[in-house]
Amino acid sequence: MLKIKRAVRLPYLDFSTLERRRRASEDELAINKPHAPAIYRRVVPITLEGDGLTIGGSGPVVEWAVEMTRFDESRTLDRLAAQDAINRTDPT
Repeated sequence: MLKIKRAVRLPYLDFSTLERRRRASEDELAINKPHAPAIYRRVVPITLEGDGLTIGGSGPVVEWAVEMTRFDESRTLDRLAAQDAINRTDPT
């Protein structure tokens, strides 16, 4: 699965250039991979190759993406809490 940032500029973030989106993708990976190493894989370029786009190619970079492993969304904390499926243990 690939996660691509939109080319936007808002008061609280700026992804308006290809370089800013690359840096933001690398920052996201650096922050999240230590906590979810099975999900966050790497930052990959999307390149122009011949008459199409390629993930991780060697042509001109047209976009950057965070490569992630798909996970079971039914197991997210909010959904487990809604199902009262969180095991609570007393740490003492």
